[in-house]
Amino acid sequence: MKASEHEQQAKKDAFSQTERLQSDQKCSQTAHEKTDASCHTEKIQLCETSTQTVQEKTDASCQEEKIQLCGISTQTLETKHDASTQME
Repeated sequence: MKASEHEQQAKKDAFSQTERLQSDQKCSQTAHEKTDASCHTEKIQLCETSTQTVQEKTDASCQEEKIQLCGISTQTLETKHDASTQME
C-alpha cells in the first residue's frame, strides 16, 4: 500500500510540474476558467512566480494579482472576470 501511495504522489508531482509548464503558455485561458474554484492554487500554478506574494495577496486582490503575475491578455482576463462576476 505504501509503495503504491508513494507512486501515486510521484505521479501527482510530475503532473503538477507539467501542468505548470503548460499553464504558462495558456495563462489567460486557464485563469478565467478556474478563478472561482481554485484561485489561490491556480495563480501559483499559472506562473509560479513570487509564491509568497501570491499567498499574501490572494484574498485581497485575486483577479488583479493574477493579471499582474501573468501579464498576458490583460484585457481578455478582465473581460472574462467581469462577465463571470455579473453572471453570479
